[in-house]
Amino acid sequence: MQLRTDGLVKIDLGYVVAGNLEGQSWGWIIGFNQQLRNCSILKAELWGILDGLILVQEKQRNKVLIQTDSLKAIEAIQD
Repeated sequence: MQLRTDGLVKIDLGYVVAGNLEGQSWGWIIGFNQQLRNCSILKAELWGILDGLILVQEKQRNKVLIQTDSLKAIEAIQD
């Protein structure tokens, strides 16, 4: 299962986290988004990963490949 996330900034909305889950043989499974306020871009990226991992647990999957464009988020998770 793949978890793809992206934290982005919309000035009129605040910070927005969006992502999706994809299965290897099933393709797109589910998309998600969340509006955050008063947080850094790094925190928005981390919230997106956390939200996606919660969905992975709900789908009762035990392996996931996380794809993000934020090296800082990956480094924070690895520390």
